[in-house]
Amino acid sequence: MWGGSVERSCEPMDKNRIEGAAWQGERARNREALVIKAWVA
Repeated sequence: MWGGSVERSCEPMDKNRIEGAAWQGERARNREALVIKAWVA
């Protein structure tokens, strides 16, 4: 995984990882809000 081509492939991988993490975080927050609403209601 950590080979000589890391410098070339690092940027797009980081971009995808950051976008994916943001998307997963948003989904987790939405799920949490739904759970809270379910408990309150």
